[in-house]
Amino acid sequence: MKNSTATLIIILSLGIGFFYTYPSYKKIESVSLEKKTFSDALNDAKELKELQNNLISQYKSLNQTDLENLKKVVPEFFDGESLVAIINSIASSHSMRLSEVSILKDNDRIASDPNKVDIYKTKEISFVLKGDYKNFILSLQNMEKSMLIMDLKKISIKKDQRSLDQNILDFEVKFNTYSIR
Repeated sequence: MKNSTATLIIILSLGIGFFYTYPSYKKIESVSLEKKTFSDALNDAKELKELQNNLISQYKSLNQTDLENLKKVVPEFFDGESLVAIINSIASSHSMRLSEVSILKDNDRIASDPNKVDIYKTKEISFVLKGDYKNFILSLQNMEKSMLIMDLKKISIKKDQRSLDQNILDFEVKFNTYSIR
């Protein structure tokens, strides 16, 4: 009986130890893993804050005129009226007449890759310039020298049917321009 009582006490203490200690051990393991995850996230946040501070100091060290030029090349917001005014000013300085201006909205543009996130917005602009070929080339050269990025997509040339002058042509121009937002 002594043997069986001792065996029963040992089995009982092992059972209680196992059923009490094992869940507590698993809970401690889980909390330890969670602590490590939070510690890693805190380290990542510290690295990102350091990177942010570094980028801010680099931004502040940039020359102010360079920043202004960069804002002209890729403006923060698209301003269609200003762009049309610039194009019209360039065209009229070369005796060209601007007409049929069209600006395709962002949501009208079909994305080639739906999973791709653009860091800039693209606008497609098209218009017609009426005038002679020499002045058209001069207008294009001035547009090229302007600070705004324009990716030329299409130029088509047609004879102006309404004009009696044989040198007057319709130049349809289509290009993309960009902005941050």
